[in-house]
Amino acid sequence: MKEETRVTSLDDKQSRIKQHGDRLFAATLTSLYVLGFLFAFEYDTLSIAASVGTLCLAAYFGSKWLLPNATLYQYVGSAALAVFSAQFIYQMHGMAEMHFFVFIGAALLIVYQDWRLQLPNILLVVVHHAVFAYLQYKGNDSVYFTQQEYMDLKTFVIHALLAAVMVGLCGYWSFVLKKRSHRDWETHEQTLIVQMENLQKNIAFADAISRGDLEAEYEVTNDQDVMGKSLLTMKENLLAARANERREKFINTGLAQMGDILRSGSDVETLSHQIISGLVKYLKANQGGLFILEGEDSEPYLELAACYAYERRKHLHKRIEVGEGLVGQAVQEGEKLYLTDVPADYVN
Repeated sequence: MKEETRVTSLDDKQSRIKQHGDRLFAATLTSLYVLGFLFAFEYDTLSIAASVGTLCLAAYFGSKWLLPNATLYQYVGSAALAVFSAQFIYQMHGMAEMHFFVFIGAALLIVYQDWRLQLPNILLVVVHHAVFAYLQYKGNDSVYFTQQEYMDLKTFVIHALLAAVMVGLCGYWSFVLKKRSHRDWETHEQTLIVQMENLQKNIAFADAISRGDLEAEYEVTNDQDVMGKSLLTMKENLLAARANERREKFINTGLAQMGDILRSGSDVETLSHQIISGLVKYLKANQGGLFILEGEDSEPYLELAACYAYERRKHLHKRIEVGEGLVGQAVQEGEKLYLTDVPADYVN
């Protein structure tokens, strides 16, 4: 599935590049066609502008219409740029500035990010320059390549090399841009895949929380997963709220039960047994005893008033001096004592 997504995404990216290039090429070739008619007024070359320009447009748009899914029309467009450059050079009788249209065409071809499209352009330019320069210097007055009286071979070679270097640089940048576009897109796609995976996990985690499953496991693997972090924080807050709610409910329910016992109006002995048994059961404790402080004025001591699962009932009467054992120590210090590590032989 991920491989299918990758291919589809890359195809979409290339399709957008192609569509952008097609729009730009159509506008450029149409503009060059119109420009040919404007140049025609200088040296009365209207027939050249009409015939050559129309042929270029027909070749480009015709191949695009016949084979819209192929790249043939792009190569035809590359060749058309070279032909338009040759047309303008001829129409303006070899004006040097017309040669710059070769460079404009080479730069325009970068939009497709395909270095191979530079080949038809540069090949036709080289053929045109070589043939027309030769014919002009042989004395053919109807052929125009340059307005100079004469161009020696060295100058011509330098001229051709500079054109080739310029076109080569444009081809290189086409290659670099395509490679960079693919790399950037793959990086962007990987980021999207990670985000989608995080989103799916977040949705599943949020759904579990909405069902009350606060024990659902979730691990944030990406520092950019802000939603995941927020969901974890929400889970922790909900767990804390649940714990507080349970604690409050536990306390309030226990107090209510003790209140009911105290309001029962039983005698002290019965009331003592009801209190300690109810408390031990409610706390789910192991055992419990209720001591009453006696003899406060003389020699105070603790008398076991009631017990639950605390030795046998025949040992109900049990006296503990203040300061004796844990119970006596708690009374003496006036503080509660809570043992977490009770010795095995502590309970009889």
